[in-house]
Amino acid sequence: MQILKTFIHKVKGYRMVSYLDDDGNAHLDYEHRLNWKLKYHYVPKGYIIHHIDGNKTNNAISNLMLMTPEEHTRHHDSLGLGLRK
Repeated sequence: MQILKTFIHKVKGYRMVSYLDDDGNAHLDYEHRLNWKLKYHYVPKGYIIHHIDGNKTNNAISNLMLMTPEEHTRHHDSLGLGLRK
């Protein structure tokens, strides 16, 4: 994998990564999702990668948690944060 560019998404605030895979195909992905895939090989369809500390740019594996959308919503609701669409 060759990283081409990283940047912060202007609206969502997540770090994005533009890269070439081993076959030379270009991809654009959220850094937290890419880090999860590099460690665990995939993100199950329909699952969310949650930032434990709430910092959208802290993409360390130790700060990431796999959740269903329902679990994610309940978690944010329990903290009184709600979720932005």
